[in-house]
Amino acid sequence: MLLFGNPTLANLISIGLAMLIGMTIHEFMHNYVAWLMGDPTPERQGRLTLDPRVHIYWPGWLMWVIIGFGILGLAPINPGLMNYPRVRWANQLSRVQRYGLSVLAGPLGNLLVAVIFAVPFRILIATAPQVLFTTPVILGNTNFLPSLGKLLNDMVFWNLLMMFFNLIPLGMIDGRHILKMFLPPEMHYQYDAFQDQYGNFVLLGLIMLSFIGINIFGPLILGPTNALTRLLLG
Repeated sequence: MLLFGNPTLANLISIGLAMLIGMTIHEFMHNYVAWLMGDPTPERQGRLTLDPRVHIYWPGWLMWVIIGFGILGLAPINPGLMNYPRVRWANQLSRVQRYGLSVLAGPLGNLLVAVIFAVPFRILIATAPQVLFTTPVILGNTNFLPSLGKLLNDMVFWNLLMMFFNLIPLGMIDGRHILKMFLPPEMHYQYDAFQDQYGNFVLLGLIMLSFIGINIFGPLILGPTNALTRLLLG
């Protein structure tokens, strides 16, 4: 697992749980807000649920385990069907804005998860810090199970990492559609043409550069992730 420098069982369990919960909330939020914006697809496909089995994309998970990058989940929403929003205020938005909101909901869901799990960490670090780092998440051998502190820390860090990564405005990443929401309509055609032709290639190139030591993603993703993690955890 190239992404993780310490592939112990406890570490893999902790990160795996953080990513599984993060992926589930991320994809659920995409689907739920798309449904609010009028798209019937999430309801028809049974995706308005927090069951991770509905959202997980197994080939992408295998890629993530092997190389540290992959599409963990899917939300097959259809912006072309966002004609009759279920919330009145959305009638004032364009279809591009409705779709952008459904895409933005995914990263915001990860931020929400990070904030929720930061709360018990802050409470315990102030009142009973020994509980965080000596107690496994369930009764058992701490050599094989992550401590409560490790799990809470990973829930915050990896969800923030997922959020910032998905804000990249390139190719298949959520940020492409989030940025488009703020562009004037006369720029949409040129923007989509660039993304369709070059977006995925630029993204793939940046990922490949990170594997040879030219880490463009460091200041763009890890920097903000580490800063916000420290802010939330104290």
